[in-house]
Amino acid sequence: MANLFICFLYVLEGVIFGVLGFVLKRKRSEFPDFRVGYHDERFMNDKDRWDYANRVTGNICLVSFMVFVVAAVVVYCCKVALGTNLAVFFALSLLAILGALLLPIALVKRKFQGS
Repeated sequence: MANLFICFLYVLEGVIFGVLGFVLKRKRSEFPDFRVGYHDERFMNDKDRWDYANRVTGNICLVSFMVFVVAAVVVYCCKVALGTNLAVFFALSLLAILGALLLPIALVKRKFQGS
């Protein structure tokens, strides 16, 4: 029963990242309308940065979605201790959240160094 609950957590977080990824890649607001998208003043200066940052963040979220879905299947199929499952869940969550927040900043800085 505990593995089923952890599996549900993986699926839930995966769906959240999947929806975020879809919105950031396909449904974000067009520049200079900033209603929907990754809001960071470094990305809101010009259209190229805005589009690139949202596209990259969307890709990161979609990769996180896939990782969480695969992890849910592994948790469902394997009998692993509850403590281990929770530790892996929180570690993956932390990596996914930090990756979605910090990696686009670094990539935008690297791509738009001169400007």
